[in-house]
Amino acid sequence: MTTEELREQFDELKQEASAIQLMRFLKEELVDEMEAFPVEDSDSNEHRLNMLIRDLEEDLDRIENSKLGDWDPESV
Repeated sequence: MTTEELREQFDELKQEASAIQLMRFLKEELVDEMEAFPVEDSDSNEHRLNMLIRDLEEDLDRIENSKLGDWDPESV
């Protein structure tokens, strides 16, 4: 499957379900893949996984700050 075909499948899933269901599914799959990633095989795999986690953390922080910066969870 190509990247484009995979993106089309994600778009179809989002249309059939919801964006939040798609994000939850993707999060679960990402966590599973990261947990299964073979870091014991080499130091470079440890480095790759570490960099992926750091990049993800930075992106999530940026999204949280831009989308939820003014949101007060205690007000809900």
